Amino acid sequence: MEFNKNQKAILATLLYSDIFDFPLTAEELWSNLIAQEKIDMSTLQKTLKSLSHLISEKKGFYCLAGKNNSIEKRIQRLKYTKNKLEIAKNISKYLSCIPTIYFIGITGRLAHIDADENDDIDLFLITKKNTMWTTRVLMLTMLELMNMRRKPNEIHAKNKICANLIIEETALHWPHEKHDIYTAHEIINMQPLFTRNNMYKKFLSSNNWISQFFPNITVKKESAYKKPKSYIIINAISLLMILPLTEFILEKLQRIYMKKKITNEIILPNFLAFHPYDYRQKILKNFTNKIKRYGLHIS
Repeated sequence: MEFNKNQKAILATLLYSDIFDFPLTAEELWSNLIAQEKIDMSTLQKTLKSLSHLISEKKGFYCLAGKNNSIEKRIQRLKYTKNKLEIAKNISKYLSCIPTIYFIGITGRLAHIDADENDDIDLFLITKKNTMWTTRVLMLTMLELMNMRRKPNEIHAKNKICANLIIEETALHWPHEKHDIYTAHEIINMQPLFTRNNMYKKFLSSNNWISQFFPNITVKKESAYKKPKSYIIINAISLLMILPLTEFILEKLQRIYMKKKITNEIILPNFLAFHPYDYRQKILKNFTNKIKRYGLHIS
C-alpha cells in the first residue's frame, strides 16, 4: 500500500512509540511527529481517520492496530507519574540552590509520563563552566542528606534520584555522531524543572538539528520556572568549593573512583553520562526494521 507523506509521518511515529509499548494522545502524536515538515492539528486528525484500518484509538490514546493492551497499561502507569513528578519538583527546588547548577530537567520514562511504580527519577543537569565535578559532589551530598540518592547497583530505588547526565554549559551541542531520532526524541520529551541564565533555550538552540526529525517541537517558556531560594550556607560552601584547585582535585578523585566501574559510561572533562546499558543502537535498529516492514523508507 502506498502512503502519502502525512500518513508516513504518523505511522513512523506510532512505530517508534510501539518500541516502548507506549500509545500516544493526539497532542503527543503531533508534538512527537517524525516528519520532514510541520503539519497542523486538523491535518493530523484527518490523516488519522484515513489510517483507521491500521491504527487503534481508545480513551484518547492512539496505537498500532492490535496493540490495545498498551493503552490500558499506559493508563495504569499514569497513576504513578503524578507523585514522582511532585518529588522531582521538590528535589529540584533544593538542588537549584546550588548556584553552579544552570538547568535541571527530567529524562527517561518519567519525562514521557510513563513511569512504573518502582522506577527511579532520572535528572539531567547543566552546570557552570569549569564546575561540573564540584557541582556533582555538592549535588550528591545534598541528595545523600535527604536520603534521595540512588546509589550504584542499588536494586530497589523507587522514587530515588539518579542524576545520570551532567554537562557543562560549554558542552550544550550534542555530539554529531548521535544526531539521530533516538537522541532527538529524548531531548524533545525532557521535562524542564529549573533553568537559570536562559539555559534551557540555549540548550535547545544549540541542538536545533532535532527539528530535522521532529519539526513540531515547541519550547516551554522560562517564565514558568520559579526563582530558587537563596541559602547563605549553601552559597558559602559553593563559593568556597568552586575554586579551580578544588575542581581539579575533585575531578581526579572522582575519576579514580569511577575507573574500575566504567562500562558504557561517557566521562569527559565537561560531559558525564552514566548509562551502563546503552539502548540507543538497539532501539534505532528496531525502528529501522519496523519501518522497512511497513515500506515507509523514512530517512
